[in-house]
Amino acid sequence: MTGMEGPRFITVDLEVWSKTDLAPLAKALEPRSFVLYVGKVKRKFLASFEAHGASPEDTIWRLLGLVKPLRGRERKLWLQAEARVFNIGFESGNALMLLHETPTGSGVWKARGRPKMRACETSLGTDVLQAVVEARGTVTTTVYPPRREVRSKRRKTS
Repeated sequence: MTGMEGPRFITVDLEVWSKTDLAPLAKALEPRSFVLYVGKVKRKFLASFEAHGASPEDTIWRLLGLVKPLRGRERKLWLQAEARVFNIGFESGNALMLLHETPTGSGVWKARGRPKMRACETSLGTDVLQAVVEARGTVTTTVYPPRREVRSKRRKTS
């Protein structure tokens, strides 16, 4: 992010948690999705996938389209999982407000101008929510804090 930006939708991650290894599930979904992680986290197994869409609802539909055709062992792993979480991710945005001492030397600091940021609103239709329920999933939201960008200083090479 650069400058002043409001919150925005990033993507939806599908996080599958289980007591059993999810590597076969990840292998089945890998050709049609981006696999973020497959492995053990403490005493559970996690397989995390990502698909890109224009909106949270569009992305959830894409992820549901990945799991609907599952058959055999992969379908059994999906159904036996402890959790199937469609995690909607947002960046929180940032704002920079400059303070000015007014009058100079008074110790009174005031902001000049007003940051203009818009809220980020999203909604999910009943049809996609019903499809998530039928897939035995849940929906959650994560709002990521502002990222701090630091420019590195380049050293002259001799």
